[in-house]
Amino acid sequence: MKIAYFNGSFKKEDGVVRVILALVEQAKKQGVETAIVATKSKDTEVSPVPLMEINSVEIPFYRDYSLAFPGIKGFEKKLDEWKPDIIHINSPDTVGWAGLKYAKKNNIPIVATFHTYFSRYLRYYHLSFAESFAWHLQKKLYKRVSFTTAPSTSTAEDIKKHGVPNVYPVPWGVDFKSFNPAFRSQEWRTKIFGESNKEKAIILCICRLVSYKDTRILSEVYKLLKKNNKDFSMVIAGNGPEKEKMKSAMPEAIFLGHLEGKELSEAYASSDIFLFPSQTETFGNVNVEAIASGLPLVVANSGGPAMFVQRGNGFAVRPGDANDFYEKVCVILDDQDLRRKMSQASLEYSKQFTWEKTFSELMSLYSKFLKK
Repeated sequence: MKIAYFNGSFKKEDGVVRVILALVEQAKKQGVETAIVATKSKDTEVSPVPLMEINSVEIPFYRDYSLAFPGIKGFEKKLDEWKPDIIHINSPDTVGWAGLKYAKKNNIPIVATFHTYFSRYLRYYHLSFAESFAWHLQKKLYKRVSFTTAPSTSTAEDIKKHGVPNVYPVPWGVDFKSFNPAFRSQEWRTKIFGESNKEKAIILCICRLVSYKDTRILSEVYKLLKKNNKDFSMVIAGNGPEKEKMKSAMPEAIFLGHLEGKELSEAYASSDIFLFPSQTETFGNVNVEAIASGLPLVVANSGGPAMFVQRGNGFAVRPGDANDFYEKVCVILDDQDLRRKMSQASLEYSKQFTWEKTFSELMSLYSKFLKK
């Protein structure tokens, strides 16, 4: 079998790209050939398989990403030579539509994955009035594929309610070699504590620093903790347009910027609580990386992140409610024994999220469809 993955970007820090690369790795282990079709990127060297790039234009109000020129001319010849057996689209943009056009023209099976709540993003840019139209455009695409997967059951049920047919929940996995408690580093913790060298609990958040990740809640929780004289260090990893505003609102928080590799692994394993207030996640890779690293969770009870709060390993709290986030953080912060129990519960629960299981489920769906 030869699978061509279509996606609107190829930035190595992008969550969807990381998922595709993990699937590519699993495919290679099983003798399945893969290729990727995406917009041009400076990160082409990280692709271990053929990467067919499409010309694009920068999105004025969202400069971290670009929009591919419509149509199939940019990749058609190369993909014809590669001869895919199945097209798997991962973004409902011009790249996704191009994948659909190519598949229909060549009578190739096509499936999709719903990765991102683009419609929810609109609320954070004062464009809520456009949500229904955004759903209309997405449904138009997803109704023309054989099936759509979603990375969490809650997301699958939600998009069904919005009219997307033939939806199957297929959760993503986690790389346990990169995310586990063995990366815990006292040296890393000492650097965070700085000159005071005083041991305290570290509250970690890893995300893009953009408004649709509810970064406002992080700042409000920080202020409440400071106001009530809690002993903690707040560590934020990631970059984005909200960074300077957050640094002003959280003057003693530690901002590490974008992390990857060993630095990312150490940040997770060396922290004590994972705080993630985003309401726009279909899954949230950072949450499964956090529990694999043994962290208790305090996340929004919305979409994908809530699925990771199981077996007493943390709290799923009222979305957008800074006071509720603060109260739940305090419960964990003030009780070291509870933190240890939650940590163990996270480690146990994380064991079910393997990439082998994810790819096996996708292959079963592919095979079921290809037999028709």
